Amino acid sequence: MASPIETVASFLGEGANGKESMMNAFRTYFMPNTVWELVGSSRTIGAEAAIALMQEVQSSYDMDCLVSEILSVANRGNKALTEWIAKICATSIGYLVSVPA
Repeated sequence: MASPIETVASFLGEGANGKESMMNAFRTYFMPNTVWELVGSSRTIGAEAAIALMQEVQSSYDMDCLVSEILSVANRGNKALTEWIAKICATSIGYLVSVPA
């Protein structure tokens, strides 16, 4: 069984494989009560709410993938806290923007 830190790294890694992979990662890794909070930006509960948020971001930025650079990660029990850089990219032009998440 993967540790919480390994699980978070695997989940974030799926975004680099494209839109469909990213959406499948939410369905695979999130439970109905999973809280995904991007501090200062948004908070969702469950896979479908997270997917709706990401679809909105994908449309706004014409995003094809999301490459995550994990800066730090810690866990206690079933909770994980991550600090990462989100690199939003479009296949046609490369990286559009990098933001701390």
